[in-house]
Amino acid sequence: AVHRKGMGGRKCALVTGGASGIGWEIVKELLHLDYAVAIADNNIESLQHTRALLQGGESFHVWKVVHTDVTSDKSVAALFHEVEHEFGVPDVVFNNAGIVEHPFAFMDEERTFLEFEKVINVDFTASVRVGRVYALSLQSIGKSGTLITTASNGGLYPMLGAPVYAAA
Repeated sequence: AVHRKGMGGRKCALVTGGASGIGWEIVKELLHLDYAVAIADNNIESLQHTRALLQGGESFHVWKVVHTDVTSDKSVAALFHEVEHEFGVPDVVFNNAGIVEHPFAFMDEERTFLEFEKVINVDFTASVRVGRVYALSLQSIGKSGTLITTASNGGLYPMLGAPVYAAA
């Protein structure tokens, strides 16, 4: 879905993990600052809720929601292609997508390693993937931009209940 009244010189921002939590707060602030905002998230229900909230809001906002799996090269490439087609190469990208493993799952014999790989893939590897695609997009047009990656204090302090999240 796209809500577009014309860019009118607006700057463009892309927010991964933008349909809830910290990402949603970033989106609201960017819209308040009159950015055109692309909201990327893998949670379809959250995206639908975000779309409904925005459709009921200020008509002068410029925004787009994009279902994106940041763990997929193909999905991230498609995201940037779609955003660039609609708004141009973003002026700023908020690398914000993140998940946490179930509390104390690390010590649960019933849990599989795939759960921990998913946390690493979303919280770490995807940040590198998104950052690289953004850097290449900027390079292709000779433009500078800003990449902001959300990190957790979990990387600085021990997290007994979520060690994989803390490591990512």
